[in-house]
Amino acid sequence: MFRTFARDRRGSISILFAVALVPLLVVSGAAIEYSRSTRVQADLQSAVDGAALAAGRNALDEGRRDLTKLARDAFDAAFRPDGGIAVTRFKVTQSQDRIAVEAAATLPTIFGGFLGRRIVDLDARAEVPLGIMAMEIALVLDNTGSMSRLGKMEALKEAAKNLIDAIQGASGSVNSSFALVPFNTQVNVGTANSTAPWLRYAPPGGPEPKLEVTSATWTGCVVDRDQPNDARDTLPSTGRPDTLYPAAKCQYPNLLPVIPLSRDFAAMKSAVDAMTPTGNTNTGIGLAWGLAVLTPGAPLSGIARAPNSRLQKIIVFLTDGVNTENRWTTDANQIDQRTDRLCNEVKSSKIKLYTIRVIEGNETLLRNCASQPSMYFSVNQASDLKGVFDKIAADLTTLRLSF
Repeated sequence: MFRTFARDRRGSISILFAVALVPLLVVSGAAIEYSRSTRVQADLQSAVDGAALAAGRNALDEGRRDLTKLARDAFDAAFRPDGGIAVTRFKVTQSQDRIAVEAAATLPTIFGGFLGRRIVDLDARAEVPLGIMAMEIALVLDNTGSMSRLGKMEALKEAAKNLIDAIQGASGSVNSSFALVPFNTQVNVGTANSTAPWLRYAPPGGPEPKLEVTSATWTGCVVDRDQPNDARDTLPSTGRPDTLYPAAKCQYPNLLPVIPLSRDFAAMKSAVDAMTPTGNTNTGIGLAWGLAVLTPGAPLSGIARAPNSRLQKIIVFLTDGVNTENRWTTDANQIDQRTDRLCNEVKSSKIKLYTIRVIEGNETLLRNCASQPSMYFSVNQASDLKGVFDKIAADLTTLRLSF
């Protein structure tokens, strides 16, 4: 009978399945527990992120009071523990430069008896930097004749004014300021500066007839500085004529003068409304003056401050065409090369540079000019400018988490 039983193979699969059932349950339980803990961990991190951002926004708007309660309220609204989940720690740490939020929770396991672990510990942390509390923004805007077509100038004016409103609403007039640099082949710096020490007048009979003006006959325009200073942020010096800005006959009428940095947002919007398209394109001189108005000690820099950890300098640079003419040439490639050098000079000065191409223009030049690829925009119709300027406003005013 025993020999017959030993040879009998019936029911062997059931025995093997019973032996394998325990490890199968352990593996399945582990998978379920991992999925649950991953989901709860993501929920916890999301709630901590939201709490840090809520505290950071409040700090920028209302000052550095204790924000623990505000952060906890935002956390509790987003993280609603159930199934035995318990929040065991919540902490807000504030400093001059950042706000950090930390939280910890425990998650009871379903298969704790199989896995030998009845509690899973979870934690999350998020930081919001508060270092950038002020902005200096130069709007460097193409005012050439082609901007009069296809509704480009009208759309630009509306979009630029919306950007000014967005910055004012986010930071207030105390923290941020705007400058306006309209350009075509030249820049108008205003006849009120006719005796400024940074200007240079050329005597009659020189090699460049368009520079032959006097302080009495000058109508406000300047051209590119002598190379290589045309593509540098070298401060002008009366002891170095090559660093001065050459006064010139205005090639085209109605070019609006540069408006230095100002916290008068209403006046800045009025100046934007006054822009009149006229003339050909020299993107280099526009960027050169965008750099100048943000450089302390440079002409028309106004209230520009020295760089510091709590100040961000920004140029928003827009054009709708290829380069056609600068002080020396009508060769687009040569003018592009000067512009490219200026782009590098701006970025080396730690200035954030946004570039916008409106329907036409050198895409490669403008894309490479931007501080990052995501800061270059190209639109195929003028009505898209509002969306571009809205994105820039959101980028400048949105708090970011620091990981």
